[in-house]
Amino acid sequence: MSTFIALSVGLHFLAALTLLPIAAIGHIVGLKAHNAILRNDLLFKRWVGGGLAIVSILGLGILFSKP
Repeated sequence: MSTFIALSVGLHFLAALTLLPIAAIGHIVGLKAHNAILRNDLLFKRWVGGGLAIVSILGLGILFSKP
C-alpha cells in the first residue's frame, strides 16, 4: 500500500469500504460451501466428474464437427 501511495495511485477508499460487507457475505457463503463439500465429498466428486465429462464431450464435438 505504501508503494501505491508513493506513486500517487488512487486508492478509492470509500468504494472499498462499501464493498466490505459484500466481501464478508461472500466469505461466509464460501466457508459454508466448503463445509458442505467436505461433508458430501463423494457426491461433490460425482458432480464435478459429470460436469468435466460433459464439457469434454462438448469440446470434442466442436473440435470434430468443423470442416
